[in-house]
Amino acid sequence: MIKLLLFIAVVILIMRFVNRPGGPDQQIKSGKGKANDSRSGVEDAVWEDVS
Repeated sequence: MIKLLLFIAVVILIMRFVNRPGGPDQQIKSGKGKANDSRSGVEDAVWEDVS
């Protein structure tokens, strides 16, 4: 269980790093450059699954 939580935390950190402005991921997801909105949406979904 602890390994699962660590894995999810690492994934979130990677997603934050990848979704910096100018990253290809951020432009594909949002289209309007709203990296923060798409990023927090992903995190909320992940944490809901965990809890």
